[in-house]
Amino acid sequence: SQLWYLAGCLFHKQGDHGAALSHFEKAIQCPAPWPSAFYKLSKLVADPEEKKKLFNQFIAAQKEMTESG
Repeated sequence: SQLWYLAGCLFHKQGDHGAALSHFEKAIQCPAPWPSAFYKLSKLVADPEEKKKLFNQFIAAQKEMTESG
């Protein structure tokens, strides 16, 4: 999931938001989703409700990663 996330960051930095969106989505669909991918994805989606949902998932995933680490 971290590799999908990092690829998404590279595409985002290059201005290819479609590819970034796709890679961030793949990063959160992994069995162990990369928490920051939820946050980055929330920055790219237009729907305010989807932004809020993704941000809340980011908080939950970050908390889970901290507790299990």
